[in-house]
Amino acid sequence: MLRLHGVAVKPWRQQLDELSKFEPRWDNQGETPTREAIAAASALLELLEALGQREFPGMFPTLDSGIALMWGNPEAPEIEISANGSMKIV
Repeated sequence: MLRLHGVAVKPWRQQLDELSKFEPRWDNQGETPTREAIAAASALLELLEALGQREFPGMFPTLDSGIALMWGNPEAPEIEISANGSMKIV
């Protein structure tokens, strides 16, 4: 199991399911990840899984209704998925 900053990361489908259940203003300011962001994350992770990827990222909501994907490897890029489902590597 992947560990991110010493914490075990749950399977990606479970993480997305949990993100979809966030309440608005989950941290007194952030909004719930949009369906578009969740669908984009799911599509990307399904593709990576089909290509043989075995380590998957931790997923975190962003303040603007998107999702941040972070791998436990400091060399790996982070991927930010915006509320409209567009992605960028940071």
